[in-house]
Amino acid sequence: YICNNYCSFCAVGNRLHENGDYTFHRKTLENYRAKGVDLVDFDGGEPTIYPEFLKIIRDAREMGYQQVHVTSNGRTMAFPRTARKVLNSGITSLLISCHGATADVHEEQVVAKGAFRQTIQGIRNAVALKHESLDFGVNITLTRGNWQCLPDYYALMYRLGVRKINVQFLTPFGRAEESIVPDPAEIAPTLMQLIDTYGTELKTYLINWNSVIFNNLSECINEYFF
Repeated sequence: YICNNYCSFCAVGNRLHENGDYTFHRKTLENYRAKGVDLVDFDGGEPTIYPEFLKIIRDAREMGYQQVHVTSNGRTMAFPRTARKVLNSGITSLLISCHGATADVHEEQVVAKGAFRQTIQGIRNAVALKHESLDFGVNITLTRGNWQCLPDYYALMYRLGVRKINVQFLTPFGRAEESIVPDPAEIAPTLMQLIDTYGTELKTYLINWNSVIFNNLSECINEYFF
C-alpha cells in the first residue's frame, strides 16, 4: 500500500502504508491459478514502486495467467526506461489514473505537488511505447472538486492519443468522506454530452454507476455500447 500520491478518495488509504510480502503474493497467485483463475489485477498503493513488481508480473505470466492488469498513477512511467519496462513486463492491460485536466485540479485530488506533470508524461510514454495488443486507458475518480473539468479532461486525453476512459463514481470508504462525493444526477448531463460527442472515438466505461446515472444516460448507452 505504499504510494507516491495521497489521494483524498483512496479506498485503501486507511491501511498501513507498507509493501506486502513477495512470498505471500506468489503463494496467493499459485493458489488461485490452481483453482482455474486466469485474470489478475495489480493495484495498490502504487504497484510500480513495489520492489518486486516486475518479478511478480513475470511470475503471474509463467503460472499461466492470461490477463494481467495494472492500475497505476503513471508517475514512474514519466521516465521512458521505466515505461518500457512496465509495458514490456508481460501485462495485458494498463490503466493510468489521472484525476484532473490541469495541475491544480489533479493535485488537489492526489495531494502531491508535481504529480500532474509526471502522470501526463507517463500517459504520453504509454501511448507512444505500448505494443498494439495492450489494452490501455485512463481512469478518473469523480469528486466534488474535479467533475466539472470533464469536458477539458476528455479533450486533453483525446489530444494525448488516449481512446479509453474509465469514469469512476466515488464510494465513500477508506480515506474518502461523504463530503467529497458529488451528486451523480448533476454529473449525468455532462457525461451524456461527452459520450454523444466522442462516441466510439473515445470509449467511456462507467464504474460504480447507479440507477440515477443509468436513467440519465440510457439513450447514449444503448447507442454506443449495445
